[in-house]
Amino acid sequence: MLEQGASEFHNANFDGADLSHVEAESLSLIDCSLKETDFSYLRCENLRIENCQAAGTRFDHSVLQEAEFKASNCSSTSFRGSKLNLSRFMDCDLTLCTFNSCNLFGVDFAGSRLRSVDLTTANTGGIRIDHASVQLSNLRNISFKKQHLVGVDFSEADIGGCDFTDAILEKCTLTGTTTSPETSFGGADLRGALVDAALLGGRCRGAIISAKQANDLVFDAHGLVVLE
Repeated sequence: MLEQGASEFHNANFDGADLSHVEAESLSLIDCSLKETDFSYLRCENLRIENCQAAGTRFDHSVLQEAEFKASNCSSTSFRGSKLNLSRFMDCDLTLCTFNSCNLFGVDFAGSRLRSVDLTTANTGGIRIDHASVQLSNLRNISFKKQHLVGVDFSEADIGGCDFTDAILEKCTLTGTTTSPETSFGGADLRGALVDAALLGGRCRGAIISAKQANDLVFDAHGLVVLE
């Protein structure tokens, strides 16, 4: 069904198919149904999945560097142990996906929903999450140092131990988060972010906030009203 060279499929249905251990130079799946398809141990130099229904799909232990997933429903998909270096997930639903022991170095999740995802055992160096939602996700110990983060929804995420040192957070939401004394906001510019008292559970020395944010934090944390 899948050739070792280049294969391209449009409007195909692979629901529940066992396509494990496939090796392909190039594979494009566009407007396809891939629900619960097993792509475990897939090796593909040029993978493109666009506008597909791929909920519950498995890519366990696959080698997919520089793959492109675009506008696809990949909820509850498993990427356990896979190498996804420098891949792009653009405007995808990745809710409840599994990334255990996954190499996500340099992956771009722009505009995607990463809700209720655990990234604690993945290599997340250099990941990009602009305009993404990471609500309710476990992001412990990820470094966003010196990144310019735009439009990220961190609400109710676990950011214990995360490093936001010297980062700029623009139009981001940081409410209801779980922080720890190891969470660092040192030198971060938070003036463009929506924050609450949970922020104070981290190290905030040198963080930049607006006067209104300062007043709101004092009220949230201690019930004090600051009058000018």
